[in-house]
Amino acid sequence: MLPPSIDELNEVLAFVYIGENSPTDADFQRTPMLVRRNVVAKALDWLKLNHIDYHDLYISDKNLESYPLAGVPVVVDFRQRTDGGNREKLAQSQHDTEPEEGTSSGPCSFAVSGLTGVEYENMSVAALKAKALNHLATQGNVLAVGRSSFPESIYDNPQLYPQMF
Repeated sequence: MLPPSIDELNEVLAFVYIGENSPTDADFQRTPMLVRRNVVAKALDWLKLNHIDYHDLYISDKNLESYPLAGVPVVVDFRQRTDGGNREKLAQSQHDTEPEEGTSSGPCSFAVSGLTGVEYENMSVAALKAKALNHLATQGNVLAVGRSSFPESIYDNPQLYPQMF
């Protein structure tokens, strides 16, 4: 059944915004988290008609109606930075005086991260989110590691998304 309910999305998806101020509508326009209910409905209809792995897909009108007409479908958790910038102080030379790194217009890149390990396997989703937020709030380091010795091609591979589940 697709799309998942808003409650299910909140269980598996955390949108943490870290910055000087709470995110504005302009900030949301630059994130990959925007959802338009009608576009989701059309995409699911197309997927059901055009992809063999989704021919028996049940599209939940109830879940679709719970999505906003446009906007972020999950709770946005805002954490205010206290150091006054987005640069790692220890990684800057004394001659590097630029206050910020990043883009001020256009799309922003993003990274997907997760927690793994034996110590996390029995934690609730809420506890995992709290642990991740604490790690970010205390300026913890992050490392992303690939998982397969045989990468999947994203070019002309309609089976890729169903294989992920």
